[in-house]
Amino acid sequence: MASLLFYAGPADNEMLRRYIESLQLHVYEGQFELPGVLRETSKDTFNGFISFLKPEELHPYPGPAKNFSYRISTVTDPLIMWCPSYTMRHESKNYLIHGNLFLDFSDKTRIEELAQGKRYFGQISRWIRKQWPPRHARGVCAGPDALRLIEQEGHIAQGLPPNIDIEYVVT
Repeated sequence: MASLLFYAGPADNEMLRRYIESLQLHVYEGQFELPGVLRETSKDTFNGFISFLKPEELHPYPGPAKNFSYRISTVTDPLIMWCPSYTMRHESKNYLIHGNLFLDFSDKTRIEELAQGKRYFGQISRWIRKQWPPRHARGVCAGPDALRLIEQEGHIAQGLPPNIDIEYVVT
């Protein structure tokens, strides 16, 4: 399992998307409506899964019956989960919520595919760290557009959206 946190503005997300495409990787939606209709995300969509596998090489599975949807996940394929950094407004304040790349392929029997997924995760992570040096002591990277939003436009950099209530449960 590996992960990388980062702050990215819209221009940073576009730059990251171009880099991913330059590696000949595919970005897929995590959920889709019809069996066998797996689409790569559009240029306007900045989330989902990153993979070196072509659509016909993935192993989608049915989601909950009430949704009539199919899904792909790190359980069935060597995918890099990509959660984008995004901006939001809450109670008259602007926030920049961090994004995340996450690799955790559960099928340890597919050793070659796991190794290839790790190599691509490493390439993307190194590119992010080189292009967007870590900003905080925690090592969170920030792209130039993210820094502009934080430093010039006053966005509050935060890990979770401010409207999320966290309940701690002790068992």
